[in-house]
Amino acid sequence: MSYMDIQTIDKQKMDSLTALASTNIAISQAKATLEELKKSESAYIKVREEKVLASIQAMLYESKEITKETSENYTGVQELLKNTKILAQFVVEAHGEFKELVKVFEKASENWDQEVKEVQKELADTRKQIEVSKIQVKNDLESIEKRKKEVQDEERKIKDQRETLERAFARLGK
Repeated sequence: MSYMDIQTIDKQKMDSLTALASTNIAISQAKATLEELKKSESAYIKVREEKVLASIQAMLYESKEITKETSENYTGVQELLKNTKILAQFVVEAHGEFKELVKVFEKASENWDQEVKEVQKELADTRKQIEVSKIQVKNDLESIEKRKKEVQDEERKIKDQRETLERAFARLGK
Protein backbone atom coordinates (compact mmCIF):
# COMPACT_ATOMS: atom_id res chain seq x y z
CA MET A 1 0.00 0.00 0.00
CA SER A 2 1.37 3.14 -0.94
CA TYR A 3 1.53 6.33 0.76
CA MET A 4 -1.16 7.70 -1.50
CA ASP A 5 -3.37 4.92 -0.83
CA ILE A 6 -2.93 5.44 2.88
CA GLN A 7 -3.63 9.11 2.51
CA THR A 8 -6.64 8.39 0.43
CA ILE A 9 -7.80 5.93 3.04
CA ASP A 10 -7.04 8.43 5.81
CA LYS A 11 -8.84 11.09 3.91
CA GLN A 12 -11.77 8.84 3.38
CA LYS A 13 -11.61 7.88 7.02
CA MET A 14 -11.54 11.53 8.00
CA ASP A 15 -14.43 12.32 5.66
CA SER A 16 -16.32 9.40 7.18
CA LEU A 17 -15.57 10.65 10.70
CA THR A 18 -16.66 14.17 9.69
CA ALA A 19 -19.83 12.77 8.17
CA LEU A 20 -20.34 10.68 11.31
CA ALA A 21 -19.79 13.73 13.52
CA SER A 22 -22.20 15.78 11.38
CA THR A 23 -24.71 12.97 11.64
CA ASN A 24 -24.21 12.84 15.42
CA ILE A 25 -24.68 16.63 15.61
CA ALA A 26 -27.84 16.37 13.49
CA ILE A 27 -29.08 13.53 15.72
CA SER A 28 -28.31 15.60 18.85
CA GLN A 29 -30.12 18.59 17.37
CA ALA A 30 -33.06 16.36 16.45
CA LYS A 31 -33.08 14.97 20.03
CA ALA A 32 -32.97 18.53 21.45
CA THR A 33 -35.79 19.61 19.13
CA LEU A 34 -37.73 16.50 20.08
CA GLU A 35 -37.21 17.33 23.78
CA GLU A 36 -38.40 20.91 23.17
CA LEU A 37 -41.36 19.53 21.26
CA LYS A 38 -42.13 17.17 24.15
CA LYS A 39 -41.89 20.10 26.59
CA SER A 40 -44.14 22.26 24.36
CA GLU A 41 -46.50 19.35 23.95
CA SER A 42 -46.50 18.77 27.69
CA ALA A 43 -47.11 22.49 28.37
CA TYR A 44 -49.83 22.55 25.69
CA ILE A 45 -51.46 19.44 27.13
CA LYS A 46 -51.23 20.91 30.64
CA VAL A 47 -52.85 24.21 29.48
CA ARG A 48 -55.42 22.26 27.49
CA GLU A 49 -56.18 20.01 30.48
CA GLU A 50 -56.58 23.09 32.69
CA LYS A 51 -58.98 24.66 30.17
CA VAL A 52 -60.94 21.41 29.84
CA LEU A 53 -60.99 21.03 33.63
CA ALA A 54 -62.20 24.64 34.00
CA SER A 55 -64.89 24.00 31.38
CA ILE A 56 -65.95 20.81 33.13
CA GLN A 57 -66.06 22.62 36.48
CA ALA A 58 -68.10 25.46 34.92
CA MET A 59 -70.48 22.93 33.34
CA LEU A 60 -70.70 21.06 36.67
CA TYR A 61 -71.52 24.30 38.52
CA GLU A 62 -74.05 25.29 35.87
CA SER A 63 -75.51 21.78 35.98
CA LYS A 64 -75.86 22.06 39.78
CA GLU A 65 -77.54 25.46 39.38
CA ILE A 66 -79.88 24.08 36.70
CA THR A 67 -80.65 21.08 38.91
CA LYS A 68 -81.34 23.42 41.85
CA GLU A 69 -83.50 25.67 39.66
CA THR A 70 -85.26 22.64 38.18
CA SER A 71 -85.94 21.36 41.66
CA GLU A 72 -87.32 24.75 42.67
CA ASN A 73 -89.35 24.87 39.47
CA TYR A 74 -90.59 21.34 40.12
CA THR A 75 -91.68 22.40 43.60
CA GLY A 76 -93.35 25.46 42.10
CA VAL A 77 -95.00 23.35 39.41
CA GLN A 78 -96.21 20.89 42.06
CA GLU A 79 -97.63 23.79 44.09
CA LEU A 80 -99.22 25.22 40.94
CA LEU A 81 -100.64 21.79 40.10
CA LYS A 82 -102.06 21.48 43.62
CA ASN A 83 -103.58 24.98 43.41
CA THR A 84 -104.91 24.25 39.91
CA LYS A 85 -106.55 21.04 41.15
CA ILE A 86 -108.13 22.96 44.04
CA LEU A 87 -109.31 25.65 41.63
CA ALA A 88 -110.65 23.05 39.20
CA GLN A 89 -112.54 21.33 42.04
CA PHE A 90 -113.94 24.69 43.11
CA VAL A 91 -115.02 25.45 39.53
CA VAL A 92 -116.68 22.02 39.24
CA GLU A 93 -118.51 22.55 42.56
CA ALA A 94 -119.46 26.10 41.59
CA HIS A 95 -120.74 24.82 38.24
CA GLY A 96 -122.87 22.20 40.03
CA GLU A 97 -124.23 24.83 42.41
CA PHE A 98 -124.87 27.12 39.46
CA LYS A 99 -126.82 24.36 37.70
CA GLU A 100 -128.91 23.86 40.83
CA LEU A 101 -129.44 27.59 41.07
CA VAL A 102 -130.50 27.69 37.41
CA LYS A 103 -133.00 24.86 38.08
CA VAL A 104 -134.40 26.72 41.09
CA PHE A 105 -134.52 29.92 39.08
CA GLU A 106 -136.23 28.18 36.15
CA LYS A 107 -138.82 26.66 38.52
CA ALA A 108 -139.36 30.04 40.18
CA SER A 109 -139.49 31.64 36.74
CA GLU A 110 -142.11 29.13 35.59
CA ASN A 111 -144.14 29.85 38.73
CA TRP A 112 -143.67 33.56 38.23
CA ASP A 113 -144.66 33.26 34.56
CA GLN A 114 -147.78 31.34 35.59
CA GLU A 115 -148.60 33.95 38.23
CA VAL A 116 -148.02 36.74 35.72
CA LYS A 117 -150.34 35.01 33.23
CA GLU A 118 -153.00 34.63 35.92
CA VAL A 119 -152.61 38.28 36.99
CA GLN A 120 -152.73 39.37 33.33
CA LYS A 121 -155.90 37.32 32.86
CA GLU A 122 -157.38 38.84 36.02
CA LEU A 123 -156.37 42.31 34.79
CA ALA A 124 -157.95 41.64 31.40
CA ASP A 125 -161.13 40.42 33.10
CA THR A 126 -161.07 43.45 35.40
CA ARG A 127 -160.58 45.77 32.42
CA LYS A 128 -163.55 44.14 30.70
CA GLN A 129 -165.60 44.55 33.86
CA ILE A 130 -164.44 48.17 34.15
CA GLU A 131 -165.42 48.76 30.52
CA VAL A 132 -168.79 47.14 31.13
CA SER A 133 -169.12 49.16 34.35
CA LYS A 134 -168.16 52.36 32.50
CA ILE A 135 -170.81 51.68 29.91
CA GLN A 136 -173.29 50.83 32.65
CA VAL A 137 -172.32 53.96 34.63
CA LYS A 138 -172.60 56.04 31.47
CA ASN A 139 -176.00 54.53 30.77
CA ASP A 140 -176.97 55.02 34.42
CA LEU A 141 -175.74 58.65 34.29
CA GLU A 142 -177.69 59.21 31.12
CA SER A 143 -180.70 57.56 32.72
CA ILE A 144 -180.21 59.65 35.89
CA GLU A 145 -179.81 62.78 33.82
CA LYS A 146 -182.95 61.86 31.93
CA ARG A 147 -184.79 61.15 35.20
CA LYS A 148 -183.39 64.36 36.64
CA LYS A 149 -184.84 66.29 33.73
CA GLU A 150 -188.09 64.39 34.14
CA VAL A 151 -188.07 65.17 37.85
CA GLN A 152 -187.29 68.81 37.12
CA ASP A 153 -190.08 68.84 34.58
CA GLU A 154 -192.38 67.22 37.13
CA GLU A 155 -191.20 69.73 39.74
CA ARG A 156 -192.02 72.58 37.39
CA LYS A 157 -195.33 71.03 36.61
CA ILE A 158 -196.01 70.55 40.33
CA LYS A 159 -194.80 74.09 41.02
CA ASP A 160 -196.98 75.42 38.22
CA GLN A 161 -199.87 73.37 39.45
CA ARG A 162 -199.24 74.60 42.98
CA GLU A 163 -199.10 78.17 41.86
CA THR A 164 -202.24 77.58 39.86
CA LEU A 165 -203.89 76.00 42.88
CA GLU A 166 -202.69 78.82 45.14
CA ARG A 167 -204.05 81.37 42.77
CA ALA A 168 -207.24 79.38 42.54
CA PHE A 169 -207.41 79.21 46.37
CA ALA A 170 -206.60 82.83 46.55
CA ARG A 171 -209.37 83.65 44.12
CA LEU A 172 -211.75 81.47 45.97
CA GLY A 173 -210.86 82.94 49.25
CA LYS A 174 -211.21 86.41 48.07
